[in-house]
Parts: sequence; structure tokens; C-alpha cells
Amino acid sequence: HSAVSRGRLGVRIALLRFKDESPFFWRTFLGDLADSLGRGRLSRKAINLLVQRLKGARGVASKPVEGALPVEGWLELKKGWRSYLDEEGALYLFDDAVFEGKV
Repeated sequence: HSAVSRGRLGVRIALLRFKDESPFFWRTFLGDLADSLGRGRLSRKAINLLVQRLKGARGVASKPVEGALPVEGWLELKKGWRSYLDEEGALYLFDDAVFEGKV
């Protein structure tokens, strides 16, 4: 089934199965996603932060632990990208309207 599902509040992307993919995969996958959503592309630094969190790294300076679960929480990937990573490796990208009370 598809890794991307769209809903009224935004988009959910199941990312855990991709955590060991190459940087090229991540730039292409997330770049195509950004284009399809009409948003700006993520920087390499933001993509690296997302992948490290998927692999269980708790902070910018920490290293992923083998077999660790994704680190759940809000991510600051790019201005205008309101995003949340859950413990199952799903990334939620919320539409701005959700936070502006227009939904």
C-alpha cells in the first residue's frame, strides 16, 4: 500500500520502512512530496534530522541506537512545515489551516 495518505488535516507518510535508504532517496522522495503539496523542498540538514529521529537519535548531537524506536515529537523541518513524527515512524504534515482555525 502507499506510504502517503492524505486527509482533511494534512498528510501522513509512513517512513519507518525507508529509514535505511540513501540520502539520494530521501532528497528525491521528500522533494517530490513537497512539489506535490506545493511546498518548498527541505534542506539536507532538515532531511538528516528527520532520518536521525527515525533511527532513534534523541537530539542533534546524539547518535542513533541500533534497534531503537523513532523519537516521537514535533519537528522543525522548515518554516511552514508543521510536522510531527510518531513512535511508529509516521510523519504528519499538517495544513496551515489547522493551526489558523479554518478547519
